[in-house]
Amino acid sequence: MKRLTLAISFVLIAAASTLAQKLQGSSGNFYATIQKSFDVSAGGSIVIKEVPGDFEVTGWDKNVVDITQEIKIKSFTKGEAEEIFRRANAAYTQTGNKIRIDGDYSGHRVHNSFVINVPATFDVTIGTSGGDITLAKTEGEIELSTSGGDITISNTSGRTRASTSGGDLSFSDVSGTISGSTSGGDIALQNIYGEGTFTTSGGDIVVRNATDKIKLNTSGGDIRVEDVSGDVGANTSGGNILVRKVGGRCSVNTSGGDIELYDIGGAMNANTSGGDIKGENFMESISVNTSGGDIDLDNVQGEVKGNTSGGDIDVVVTLQDFSKAHGVSLKTSGGDIRLTIPEDLPATVIAEIRTSRRNYEAKRYDIYSDFPLTKTKPEEHGEVVIRSEGDINGGGDTISLETSGGDIYIKKGDK
Repeated sequence: MKRLTLAISFVLIAAASTLAQKLQGSSGNFYATIQKSFDVSAGGSIVIKEVPGDFEVTGWDKNVVDITQEIKIKSFTKGEAEEIFRRANAAYTQTGNKIRIDGDYSGHRVHNSFVINVPATFDVTIGTSGGDITLAKTEGEIELSTSGGDITISNTSGRTRASTSGGDLSFSDVSGTISGSTSGGDIALQNIYGEGTFTTSGGDIVVRNATDKIKLNTSGGDIRVEDVSGDVGANTSGGNILVRKVGGRCSVNTSGGDIELYDIGGAMNANTSGGDIKGENFMESISVNTSGGDIDLDNVQGEVKGNTSGGDIDVVVTLQDFSKAHGVSLKTSGGDIRLTIPEDLPATVIAEIRTSRRNYEAKRYDIYSDFPLTKTKPEEHGEVVIRSEGDINGGGDTISLETSGGDIYIKKGDK
């Protein structure tokens, strides 16, 4: 019995010695490294929950999950640090093809840095309360969340969901169904090969090269979109919007900024409550509205609708296939309208200026047309109404132009 007691004591001393050798530092600043390796097969998963720290996850060509954990412990007693370190070691479990790490650091100041390699085809779930997450070269279900850091995802495929309450989101070369949200940062998207929905409450959104439908929402930043093959929906409550090279339909809205639109392949809808709208090269119909700015659209090859409460409207229609819908409706409460259309466009024109007698006496607004139209004399019934109308090239889709405070110009375009 005495020999057995001595043997047990020896094992305990040896274990404590090993722990002490791995745990380094002094009062207030202990640190250590934990290394783990698990044999798995492709198609498994790793789940990390409530573990504070930074994470770097990379897929590789081995059927092994390899983990290096650098742990820093702010503890004044070595005994407490050893207990935290022991629990950190014991937090790893394997059940079949699933690896799990559960944190238990409540009441302790601990920071972890994880470097993790997983099989290329592997599901990854990480939830951390205060660090950055970087993930690359994996295929599978991805779910990442952090309360206080950035998330960077690259070269992945599958279904991806990422959220952070206080950092930026970055996605590059990502395939599959994708969603990302942040309450306080920017979102950067490049080479997105799947349908995606992205939301931020306080930052900008930039998209470069996407092949599917993209939905973008921000409550306090600008939106920039370039080279998207699918449909685009973009909304901001406080910034500017720039869209360039979209193959599908496009809908953009801002409550407080300008909108710029270039090379839009599908139907276009744009609205702003406080800025200008301008752009060129629209292959299908376009509808734009602003409550406080100018509208300037060039090379429109479909029907066009434009409304502003406080600016000028300039539109150039270049449509050559007159079998397509090509109606025009332009209205402003406080500016000029200048419309240029093809010389041989078949249309029915109705142009009208409605203004007060006082405004008309101060500036003799008028309608000027390169096409033969019938003009009525100014009518006065509490307001002055100037009207020109008529069929051009045999008549066709309606061109309706209306302003309350400016001139109207209808011009022939270059052949």
